[in-house]
Amino acid sequence: MTLLKGHFPIKLKEARFCPIHRKGDQEKCSNYGPISLLSNMFYDYDLLLKENTLYDCQFGFQKGTSTTHALVNLVENIRKSLGNKKNVCGVFVDLQTAFDL
Repeated sequence: MTLLKGHFPIKLKEARFCPIHRKGDQEKCSNYGPISLLSNMFYDYDLLLKENTLYDCQFGFQKGTSTTHALVNLVENIRKSLGNKKNVCGVFVDLQTAFDL
């Protein structure tokens, strides 16, 4: 198992980049953004849990969680911080055009 050996195979680090149309005129290159296609990697979910490899707040990749869980977690953290008289700051970034910058 890769996790047990402590290395990540080179082949799984390679990606193919493909342009996808984002908006507007399909004839303009500026209206396309890159998407990277990574190799499929099948994993043993139970082993990842056992080895404590998954980050608790990575809701999109864990069974039984959703974006709703992520929002509830965020709101709860803000509520606790404000309750403890701590400053709270949020930075929200629109990543829709991240590759077009």
